[in-house]
Amino acid sequence: MDFNPNDKNQERYVDSPVFADIMLSVMSVALGIATWASIHQASPSYIAAVILGFFTIACVLGLLTQKRRTFTFDKSSKTMSWTSRGLRENASGSVGFRDISISLDSMMDKNARLYRLMIETSKRTWPFTNSYSLPLKQAEAQAAHLRELLGSDH
Repeated sequence: MDFNPNDKNQERYVDSPVFADIMLSVMSVALGIATWASIHQASPSYIAAVILGFFTIACVLGLLTQKRRTFTFDKSSKTMSWTSRGLRENASGSVGFRDISISLDSMMDKNARLYRLMIETSKRTWPFTNSYSLPLKQAEAQAAHLRELLGSDH
């Protein structure tokens, strides 16, 4: 389904971790250069090269395993279309509003509890975003909006 930003019958939500992708790319390049430099200096430091190389590989794997999800809620057809793309996943589908429920997932971060929304169907559950970034009041407001969009108290 194509998304038209001027269409009031559709709401589209994209969770593409662009900032994380940029930071992981920059760190991968910087660590890769540091690894190469530690091997090719006058007195090579192989222990430093192994440690730097490990973190270079960790950053590259982090970059490759990021998930990119898109959820399009079509009010006229009362369906949600979704796509999920990542290193080991390239899936898409559609589900009716009546088969969707919205819940909150939480995580403690330092001294604060942060939330993210979860979209649940009978077949699978997706996080609405990759990150836990919302305080309770904002998460509840966003969940209430999506429940209203779905047409009931899901």
